[in-house]
Amino acid sequence: MAKRKTKSNEQPNWRPNFRITETLPDTKLIRTDFLLNFVFLTLAIITLGYIVIQQINISRLNSSISDVETGITALTPSNKTALQQSAKFIRDSKQIEELNLFMATPAKPLDIISQIALSTPKGITLNSIKFSPQVVQVAKTKQLIYRLTIKGIVPTTADVTPMVAEMQKTIAESDIIKNILIKSEQGDFNRDALLGTFSFELFFDLKGDRS
Repeated sequence: MAKRKTKSNEQPNWRPNFRITETLPDTKLIRTDFLLNFVFLTLAIITLGYIVIQQINISRLNSSISDVETGITALTPSNKTALQQSAKFIRDSKQIEELNLFMATPAKPLDIISQIALSTPKGITLNSIKFSPQVVQVAKTKQLIYRLTIKGIVPTTADVTPMVAEMQKTIAESDIIKNILIKSEQGDFNRDALLGTFSFELFFDLKGDRS
């Protein structure tokens, strides 16, 4: 009786594999190229949607800018008028304030102006007369004073210094000024070679009340 071969001695059948994997058809349930096409199509739709939304936003923004520019154009005349009125109001307010300060000086303004005119020697031309309030420290208290500033010009051919000094003295010793005068002084002389004149300033500090 022949001996049976044991399983451990049996060898599996060997079959060579000559298949080229790359050339075999894709037998998966969902093909790879279909998935790739779907992904690219989705990205294209998303990109197109983003571009469309951006164009809509840009169109709306341009429309808003156009509306704002139209509104600005329509408001420009009224804004210009408002600015002109505001500038005029500021200018008028300043003039009223200066007038109030002028009228609040310790002597009657017209009397002061008349005295200055009478005290101005022939040959001197007045440029301006100004009253300005100032608060100064006197001892331990603050005192309100008014500074009277007179500006004028003198021809260089004239004897400038004595003329201005005489004018200063005449004003300081006048009945209108002397009782309220605290002090008086001269400013510097400035020569204008082109016009052939000297400009000068006179300062008079006056008491801040009419007592």
